[in-house]
Amino acid sequence: MLLNQYLQTVDIDYSDLSLDYLGLVTIQNQHLLTLPYQNISYFKRGDDWITFDDPELLVSKTISRLSGGICYHLNYSLYWLLQELGFNCILISCYLSRFDLDHMAVIVSLDQQYLVDVGFGEFFFRNPIPLDGNVVEEISGYYRVKMSKETGRFLLQQRKKKRWKTRYSFNLNPRQLKDFEGIYQWLISNPNAYTTNVMFRKQLKKGYLGLHNDRLTIIEGNAIRRMQIPWYRSLID
Repeated sequence: MLLNQYLQTVDIDYSDLSLDYLGLVTIQNQHLLTLPYQNISYFKRGDDWITFDDPELLVSKTISRLSGGICYHLNYSLYWLLQELGFNCILISCYLSRFDLDHMAVIVSLDQQYLVDVGFGEFFFRNPIPLDGNVVEEISGYYRVKMSKETGRFLLQQRKKKRWKTRYSFNLNPRQLKDFEGIYQWLISNPNAYTTNVMFRKQLKKGYLGLHNDRLTIIEGNAIRRMQIPWYRSLID
């Protein structure tokens, strides 16, 4: 059964899991620590890397061999898992810089609504972010979700150097997996970061590991190590 396989993959014991905020935190953290953000599989598998017509097949591909993927794999799989477990959640689209469907994320309704994102690919937030504007402190910084008075959209913001920077915006219109197919086809048909760079990013218990072409960054606590990996293209050959 796919649900049992998923829980085993992310090392979650269903008997110990509660369908509340703490349970959601556990799921989000285990997901980030287990399944990487990566596009290496795109170079190996080509256009059929994402299956928009068969959601369970996409989930199966994402968790198989700890493959992970980009936001369409990771956040859709998380959404599927949360639904199967009984959480009240919706899939949403987010605007980064080009289209309203640039990115995919999940909204979970508990005592209030929370933004959950396991597919952004950066050293990012590990706990659900409430939509009420309260600030959440993470090891990677401070985050909040704020409503824009000008656009009526929610803004995910990260505080850097004492200033709040908007990472993406979104509304609460529910989306389906199929809605993102056109944007994915655009991505693989046009030169962009996803198709011209090798990326592998994974959260660590107290940090982050990120490979961008030949540059490897490892953050562990307050220590940051950077090194070059000249053989990186062997990962996609």
